Formats: sequence, structure tokens, C-alpha cells
Amino acid sequence: GKGRELFAFVGGIDLTEGRWDNRKHPLFRSLQSEHKGDTYTNCFNISIENGPRQPWHDIHSAVRGPEAAHLALAFEERWTKQGDAGELVNRSRLSLDNENTFQNEGGWCAQLSRSIDSRVNAFDPSVNRLRGSFGRYEDEADWKSMKEKFTIFSKRFETTNSDLSYSCCLERKKGRLVDDSIHISNIHHIRRAEHFIYIESQYFMGSSFMWSKDRHVKCGNMIAAEIACKICEKIAAREPFAVYILLPMWMEGIPEAKHLQGLLYYQRVTIEAMYKLVDEALKARMASSFDYGLEVSDYLNF
Repeated sequence: GKGRELFAFVGGIDLTEGRWDNRKHPLFRSLQSEHKGDTYTNCFNISIENGPRQPWHDIHSAVRGPEAAHLALAFEERWTKQGDAGELVNRSRLSLDNENTFQNEGGWCAQLSRSIDSRVNAFDPSVNRLRGSFGRYEDEADWKSMKEKFTIFSKRFETTNSDLSYSCCLERKKGRLVDDSIHISNIHHIRRAEHFIYIESQYFMGSSFMWSKDRHVKCGNMIAAEIACKICEKIAAREPFAVYILLPMWMEGIPEAKHLQGLLYYQRVTIEAMYKLVDEALKARMASSFDYGLEVSDYLNF
């Protein structure tokens, strides 16, 4: 009816047992009260009844306006890939299928970014026109190659479907279509940052091409390199700038486990590479000016 509005909810924690938490992140004192019977831990070899429980720190959001339609479409794509599309609500019958009919009156501006591939997501139907391992195209009007990613094993496509403005660019990796718009969005905002960058993440590793060793590791996301380059630009321009990156003591899992030790190692060499680049930029600045006593921690802190 009149005034009907679409709301969507999105967040970074599974809505299941043991995930509820508060800003105090109690480990033991709530085991017999708020968290009684609702305790989860994957970081310690202990009894969940006796604790410590695993704390959680993340964000959930309620979204309205055009992005609510994008979130609904993202949900429908995942559901269609793994379930019965006939069980989905027909949004068109409710007049909730056209993002242009939604208004954003004085609220936050939002954009949906994702990291997902065609193994678990049914992308826009035009993708289905790609043959076999996506080597040939039946309809060039729907998909076209992007020059900056035109390689044998990785190719970027762009859809002309205006209904997919939240997911206009896909890449092909190992024969699968991949939406890595989170990566692209992060780079975009790092490059436009003027005064500071604040990041919270469970994992922080990448840009293996700038590591001191193990450069063959396929950990090539550009986030670490982009942040380091941004800091170096600010140092050269003699402009104040600060980056704060908040990481947990270790990722979810048993810390002595082999796979987790590997992740912690990749995180360490990523941080080392960033420190090295920033330190070199500071030394170059101090060598060519009267500035002295500058430290990496003036610009970069973990």
C-alpha cells in the first residue's frame, strides 16, 4: 500500500548461537547469566560451559532506499543458486522491485560491495549466455572485456544491465565469475583519503609482490600496497596523515594450528613490507630537508 518501504539488514556475523555480545566482551562473568546456554568458542581447547567464551566485534546495519533493493537482489542471487527460486517473495507484486522508486531523504549514502563468485551465487541471467568455461560470448551487448584485466587467467567483464549498478564489474578466475567489488571499493576510498584511514579486520595480508620473501604466494590483493603508497605520497608532500589498523591478537581458530600459523606469518610479512616502504620514504624526506626524528609510527600504527 501507500508508504510501503523495503528494509534490508546486513552484517558481518552469522546470526546463530554464541554470537551475541556487548561492548564489554565478557569472557567469564556472563557465563551464568546473559550467555548461559549460548556460548561458542573456536579459539581455545576448553569446555564451552567453563569458558572463556569467544568475544565478537562487528557491525550490523539496517538499510533503506535504493541499496535495500540491491541487498534483496544479492540475497535472491544466492538463494537461486542453492535453493528453489519459486520460494522467494515476488517483489514486483509488492511494487518493491525498482530501485528508482525508492527515495533517500537525508539519510546516509550507501553502496553495496561484495566478495563472491559463481560457485555460490547466480549472477545476472545474462551471465548464463557465456558458454562452457566462459571462453566465448553469445551476446557481446551484455558483457565486454576490460583492457586493464585482459589476461589469459583473469578477465574483467562489465554488464550493461542498469539493474546491477551495485555489481557492474566481474572478473573471471579459474573459470569462475568473481565479484570483488569490496576490493575495488577499498582501493577507491584509500586513494581519496585526505587525513587518515581507520581499518578493523580479522585478517590483514596481501600485496605479496612487495614481501621480502615468499613472493610466489598468491596473496596479491592491493590493500596493503595502496595504504603504504598513500602514506609515502603524504610524506613526500609533507602533509600530516595517519593510518590506524586494528587487528585481533590472532584470527579465529586455535593459535598453534598449522594453518593459523601460516596466516599469522603472511600477516607479519605484509606489515613488515609496509613498514619498510614507509621507513624508506621518511629517510628520503629527512635527507632532503631539515626535518628530523620522524618515525614510522607517526604515520602507521597497528
